[in-house]
Amino acid sequence: MASECPLALASQEGHQSVVRLLLDAPDIEVNAADEDGWTALNRAAQRGHVAIVSALLAMPGIDVNAATLIENSAGSREHGGWTPLMSAASHGHAHVVSLLRAVEGVDLDATNADGSSALLLAAQGKRTACVLALLGKAPPPQAAPTPNAEHGRPSSSAQLPPPQLSKHIVGIGDGLDPVVLQVNQTDRYGFTALHHAARSGDAAMAEALLAVPGIDVNAEGDAKRWTPLMAAAFEGHTAVGKLLLASKGIDVNACNEDGWTALMWAARHGHMGMMAALLAAKGIDVNGATHAAVQGGVARHQMGAVAAKVEEVKSMLEAAAIAATTEDAHTASAEMHERLDQRRAKREGTLTASDDHGLIALRVLTRTPSRRRRKGTLTASDDHGLIAMDPH
Repeated sequence: MASECPLALASQEGHQSVVRLLLDAPDIEVNAADEDGWTALNRAAQRGHVAIVSALLAMPGIDVNAATLIENSAGSREHGGWTPLMSAASHGHAHVVSLLRAVEGVDLDATNADGSSALLLAAQGKRTACVLALLGKAPPPQAAPTPNAEHGRPSSSAQLPPPQLSKHIVGIGDGLDPVVLQVNQTDRYGFTALHHAARSGDAAMAEALLAVPGIDVNAEGDAKRWTPLMAAAFEGHTAVGKLLLASKGIDVNACNEDGWTALMWAARHGHMGMMAALLAAKGIDVNGATHAAVQGGVARHQMGAVAAKVEEVKSMLEAAAIAATTEDAHTASAEMHERLDQRRAKREGTLTASDDHGLIALRVLTRTPSRRRRKGTLTASDDHGLIAMDPH
């Protein structure tokens, strides 16, 4: 295997005339790769060179699933096991994704060294257009070519005629045959594409995923058993939350490993719009503490604290109902604090004082750590912002 491949280098840089000369050369090896396994198709896909990708796909024997080495020459696993489809999806090149997705034999569900498929990479990177393309939706028309900032000339991807699909490629568009990729695949953290859409608040992505038959709306991510609805509630993404709540089979009262429901997370963080949406859901358990306890999320010795806090929890839920009927969130917030103060006065200090958001009552399910510790555990996160969503 050559350390440098002329066809891959030209494809990476978008030099279409050079690529054409090389493809016309006798005995050209279209699947030749460099020392790390990068082929011309993978390099072109990574850079989004649509015309070059189309020309390569038209070549007999092209390997659309050729992947990079799991471990590169420098000993790194970064970009290890990446196919051209993954490269295009991760970098947001929806038109390239559409071309590759339509090739007979393309492996839509292949995973890289980190266990992520093209769909997961697109969802993780908030590449909505690529997610839609993977689901069979034709991407919007490409923008007019712009001058190359470095060379003062149009981008090379605009220098050849529009790409034509070869005989090896089937048609694409809104009427594409049923999606065959696995939409419930999980990444190494246990999260699905729907988890990532919920966490980022991408309503368009979530809506497209929810339209796929067989989508798991209650998928439990990682060891903490986070569902997409919990992720949306934690972040306060009401639009995505409403889409999930309208989905068939949604479990509005699902608990994570620590016994926390979506309603409790929304209340904990003061997301009034999300709370209002949850309160309107059929079958919602407004006394989430009781539900969590039944599910085993609360230690037996902590059960006494639940009863002592019920009235304060109900005050917050009543305030959320007010938020559903007013456009003034400040009015709802003021009403919430007024109700809390009144109840505290009546109970003469039996209720624990609220935190900065007036929502400490929902911590009855766990021992209340110090403010400094609590802040750290709620804000610490991994690359996907979901691992440390832990009330402990």
